Amino acid sequence: PGNGVENSFESKLITISTIFYAGLGNSAADIAVELSRHASQVYLSTHRGAWVISRLEKRGLPWDQHVETRFFQNLPSKIKEWLALRSAQKRFDHDTYGLLPHHGILNAPTVISDDLPLRIATGTIKLQPGVSHFTQNGVVFTDGTRLDNVDAVIACTGYDICFEFLQDKYILPVEDNHVSLYKQVFPPHHPKSTLAVMGLIQSSGAFFPAAELQARWVTRVFKGLARLPSKEFMLHNIGLEKRMLRQIFYASRRLTIQARKK
Repeated sequence: PGNGVENSFESKLITISTIFYAGLGNSAADIAVELSRHASQVYLSTHRGAWVISRLEKRGLPWDQHVETRFFQNLPSKIKEWLALRSAQKRFDHDTYGLLPHHGILNAPTVISDDLPLRIATGTIKLQPGVSHFTQNGVVFTDGTRLDNVDAVIACTGYDICFEFLQDKYILPVEDNHVSLYKQVFPPHHPKSTLAVMGLIQSSGAFFPAAELQARWVTRVFKGLARLPSKEFMLHNIGLEKRMLRQIFYASRRLTIQARKK
């Protein structure tokens, strides 16, 4: 880092846009923060806003060690929401920073970033509304404002779920980024229980402990030490989980693999 890197940019403007439905996620925040240290100006586009929390909590412990506990998760939802809001707003006022979302703090994954509020406060990152359309060398936003002479656009728009390695798309059908898996692992229509998907999950805490539990369960099923329920039961459970998720999280393509806390 330094002047050598900064001067390697042929122009003065880098634009980072989260386009259409994706909102502001962790990848967009991390990329914006990193580029803001080298580019002359970074614009971060978000049409929904986000709740931003710190990676560290009390006594410098990681956030998930403080929040993802049995005690906290067993509290009533209203109390959990009040505590989470108080913690997020105590650090900085989201409305003042232009980040205040329309959804509650428990209705979508939070953005974990220590540096994003600081970069907004110093002006190295400027927030913009959602994208309306692009021009030949710029971008027009939903409020009618525009940026011209834009040199780069990074679209943090999320992922499309697909299983292109399977010749038959009907083995694991995907509809509008929704895939039906029992406990987000086993396809209910597979007759021999020899196909499993691991890691297709978005957890509120650390990802790898959840993926490890999935791997242990899959291993037991493959070895015959555990059996899956009937297809009818799995389909019923999948439908129930989808309905409960919609009651908690807002409808979005990026939240179709969100894990619900038990």
